[in-house]
Amino acid sequence: MKKTKLLFITLLLCPFLSIKSQELELSKTQMLEDFNETVSYINTFAVHKDLNAIRLGIDYNKEYTALRNTINEQTSICEFKDILERAIQLVQDMHCSFMSYDYFEAYGKYQKKFNFKNSQSYERIKYFEEYCAAKTINLKLPLLYKNGDYVVYADFKYKNQSIKRGTKLMLYNNKKIKSFITDNYAKVWPILWDEQNNTPYNRSFYGAGKDQFSLTFNEEQSRTIHFNLKDSVTLDQKPQRQVFYYSQSKEQAFYFKDQNTLYIGMPFMDVEQGKNIIKKVDSIHSKYGDFEKIIIDIRGNPGGNDMCWRNVLSHLIPQDVSFDIDLKYKYKKPVIDYYNKGKKKTKQETIALLNDSEYWTQSNEIFTLKPHKKTIKHSGNIFVLQDKYIYSSAGNFSNFCLNSDKLISVGTTTNLVGGLQTEPLFFKLKHSELIFRIEPMLDFSGVKSINDFSHNNVEINIPTTVDDYYLRTTFEGDLYSKVFLMKHDKLVTHILANE
Repeated sequence: MKKTKLLFITLLLCPFLSIKSQELELSKTQMLEDFNETVSYINTFAVHKDLNAIRLGIDYNKEYTALRNTINEQTSICEFKDILERAIQLVQDMHCSFMSYDYFEAYGKYQKKFNFKNSQSYERIKYFEEYCAAKTINLKLPLLYKNGDYVVYADFKYKNQSIKRGTKLMLYNNKKIKSFITDNYAKVWPILWDEQNNTPYNRSFYGAGKDQFSLTFNEEQSRTIHFNLKDSVTLDQKPQRQVFYYSQSKEQAFYFKDQNTLYIGMPFMDVEQGKNIIKKVDSIHSKYGDFEKIIIDIRGNPGGNDMCWRNVLSHLIPQDVSFDIDLKYKYKKPVIDYYNKGKKKTKQETIALLNDSEYWTQSNEIFTLKPHKKTIKHSGNIFVLQDKYIYSSAGNFSNFCLNSDKLISVGTTTNLVGGLQTEPLFFKLKHSELIFRIEPMLDFSGVKSINDFSHNNVEINIPTTVDDYYLRTTFEGDLYSKVFLMKHDKLVTHILANE
């Protein structure tokens, strides 16, 4: 009986054991079918492809043909995964990507799926992650992009060479960096767009190239240094952190007594976090009464659920805040079938801004955020602090500020495409069983030009200087403590002193 049970269990586990113990084999035909399936989903659903054909000048037919032609009988499954990833990243939207096995294990059942079910096993994702080693990039250059230039923000040494803070980077392999990026849109990801200088950029662009490369710096005279991605640099001052997404560790609220100002720290958009913030606000308000100003800090906030910031804001505002929304999907049958499902008649619209691409309107109405019945009815200004590292629903919050004179965004723009979105839709490929996601909706609210799709115009622009960035990476303490905010934070000190 025991042998029978053991045999049954072994047979039951056999498919999973084979995935882990044997190399997955895909024929050239299967790879091509998966590649074509990927491009088909992108062409059908990916609104940012239409946008970036104009915004970044990407020739998608040319790029996808070139990628497809790299698939041959000798292509390994890891090389194939890399080809697919480049095809997906070419859309140049941070919601268009592969996701990790850990992500699917934690959140997979909550995601919208186009062609697979909640019962889907993600062992194939895990297999690819374990079998296909990621490219080794040890080199982390302390670069900041500012007004068309790449600038060194911290003194560093590479082998026997020293580079000083403030030095400008001019060339990559004796070419303009812009040229390298535009030649490698399928490798450099994500691309940010400098509207003022009409330039795509990414301060880690060099990681998309070959291991060995040269950089030319402009100090008192031009100097070219040869680097290797597998090497590392030594910073003269040990950094305490990277200034990036998730820079705030916890939600918080405290009171600047002398300035009668409430400060709220909102590290990510989570509804439960929003509830905690509201409790803290009520506690401070019951003790000190009405505030002259309120600061909501969303720097480093990667997004989440819009209901987080909406709930917090509705607890603060004294009256309705309304704004127009115009949200569109591509006019394709699979899109209409999935998102409309016969609810209303869809009208085909030709969008001149997007090379006459065809769309349909999912929502064109006035949205109103109403005060909660227990609002503190704050009548003064509410300042929303942002940096380059906000995304998704955090960007929606910043953009919402444009609808009220009392809501004021402060800081720097992200230079990414923003606006309202729906949840990304997930797709599974037939043969490899790889899964990726696409953002299928584009925010046309107030759009009159291509650059309007950014939906991220900061009302009080306070640029981050090289010295600012250096301080934030090297400060030995909490960047979001009351002490640092009052003494060293340009955005907070500006609001407390001037606004």
